[in-house]
Amino acid sequence: KGKLVKYICAAIVAIILILNISGCTPLHIPRQSFVKIRAEFTVSKCVEEACLSHRVTTYGSGTIVAHKVKTFILTAGHICETSHIKEELKADHLTVEYYILDANGLTSPAEPHKIDMANDLCILFTKRLGHTPIKFRNIGPSFGEKVFNLSAPVGLGSKTYVPILEGRYSGYSEQNMVYTIPAIGGSSGSPIFDRQGQLVGMIMSVNNKFPFVSYSPHHHAIKDLLKGII
Repeated sequence: KGKLVKYICAAIVAIILILNISGCTPLHIPRQSFVKIRAEFTVSKCVEEACLSHRVTTYGSGTIVAHKVKTFILTAGHICETSHIKEELKADHLTVEYYILDANGLTSPAEPHKIDMANDLCILFTKRLGHTPIKFRNIGPSFGEKVFNLSAPVGLGSKTYVPILEGRYSGYSEQNMVYTIPAIGGSSGSPIFDRQGQLVGMIMSVNNKFPFVSYSPHHHAIKDLLKGII
């Protein structure tokens, strides 16, 4: 009987050790796959035959998802679709140029490749870069799972630093998946990833009354967009 108790105690201790070890797996942050996006808008307003132009700069975030002849970057659809910007600025004419800042601090021009506005998703392409693409996780996050985020809120971020945020997956609605990750302008398009650095979501918007709750397109929508690219 005494030996049985010892065996049971030893088994419990072993299980606890295994759980502790597995819970302490190192956090992998896919820094090399993250890019900051800069959109340069040229806005023209005309009165009769006279037109005045000025430039407006906005920022977003993205993550490298594949390399082929070009490098493909996942970001938010509203970064690539500019008709709403034209309406907001009340512009008669609007042109936009996209630039990405990679992990080496190098800036490259980019262009939209594929847009899915129904799910607020976009793929940009640029010249082929040497950075490792992020891995997409085939299954979505579990309720309460701790997740992480690399982003360029209000345009923050450079070669030497990128804000790292974290939160929990909190469920979903018909329109989106919900995370407790702080977000603001510039966070749009930023990757949400698990402890192993695998992509599970992407910030597309934030609750305007409580900016510590943000929203992502559904996992399956991201998966569908990446088909044929990854």
